[in-house]
Amino acid sequence: MNMSEHPHLLLDNVCIVLVNTQFPGNIGAVARAMKNMGLSRLYLVNPSCKLDKEAWIRATSATEILEKIIIADTLSEVISDCQLVRGHQYPGSGYEPADFNRQRMRRKNCS
Repeated sequence: MNMSEHPHLLLDNVCIVLVNTQFPGNIGAVARAMKNMGLSRLYLVNPSCKLDKEAWIRATSATEILEKIIIADTLSEVISDCQLVRGHQYPGSGYEPADFNRQRMRRKNCS
C-alpha cells in the first residue's frame, strides 16, 4: 500500500500526550486542534483536573476525541511501545518528570 495515497493511516500512529494538565479548557482546545490536523489519540498522564463543561465547550466539534481519552498514571505507561517520542513543555514550568529525561530521550534516539 502506498502510504502517500493514505496519509490518514500514518496519522493513526500519532498520539498526543498531556502530562499533569491543570486546566480542562486546555484539554478541549487540544482535542479541537488535533481534529483539525487529523489526529485522534489523546492521552492524559496524571491530570490535575477533570473534564468539565469548559473542556467539552472548547472541544466543540472534537468531542469524539474527548470521549476516547485514555488516562494513565505515568508517562512510561503511555510511551513504552512508542518508536519516537518528542517532548515539549512550557519553558517556565520547571517540570521534568523522572521518566522523561534527556538520558531516556537519547536511548530512544530522539532530540
